[in-house]
Amino acid sequence: MLSKRFLMLSLALFILATTGAAGYWWANRTRPYATTSTDPRVQNAYAVARKMPQVLSQIPCLCGCMDRTKNPHASNLDCFKTEHAETCPICVITALSAERTVDQGKSIKEISRYITNVNGFDMVPELSK
Repeated sequence: MLSKRFLMLSLALFILATTGAAGYWWANRTRPYATTSTDPRVQNAYAVARKMPQVLSQIPCLCGCMDRTKNPHASNLDCFKTEHAETCPICVITALSAERTVDQGKSIKEISRYITNVNGFDMVPELSK
């Protein structure tokens, strides 16, 4: 009888915890492309990652995270799967620039060229020609 009460109490506490502020925070931190940053640009960039992952997955990241030997990123999208982009202005600018140029109907190659030329980033040589 005691173990049944304990189980019910534990379940009730779990439900309360997951439906309150702690539950909201945990749900947003454990799903990809979520941020707890209060910076509107960072929030917008994470929203872009949620909105158009197929585009960001084709755009190289230019902050150096792709060159790391431990957990290298394959694209700009990978920066938004964790909190990495919360503190990296290059990742944020890349995502926001990609959104702006997609809205103009540009191709991936044109988007990459735009990001390189307008933001002054060094890009993969074949994309910046």
